[in-house]
Amino acid sequence: MVVLKSWLKVDDTCDVFGVHGVCGIVGCLGTGILTSAALGGTGYAEGITMLKQVGIQAASIGVCILWSGIVAYVAFKIADVCVGLRVSEEIEREGLDVNSHGKGRITNKIWFQL
Repeated sequence: MVVLKSWLKVDDTCDVFGVHGVCGIVGCLGTGILTSAALGGTGYAEGITMLKQVGIQAASIGVCILWSGIVAYVAFKIADVCVGLRVSEEIEREGLDVNSHGKGRITNKIWFQL
């Protein structure tokens, strides 16, 4: 994930995709496998095999990724036109808290004064 994020130039400091996206994909594919009656699941519909069900699950993942990508792209473009998505390098160096709120991060010294 680290290599992919830097290659795509994605700023995902909280690893949101790594936590939610990858786990969601694994869970969705796992559902196609664990539905098997032999593995304790409810079983497949008539004429559906495990491979076919996993294929259906994979197709649903593709549709979800496509839908999410299109909606996110449109939302980001609207936000970019309205307020912009990036701050200048100077503001980023100063720190976003200082620029937005006039104060920096809370240090241990400040906590003890409270």
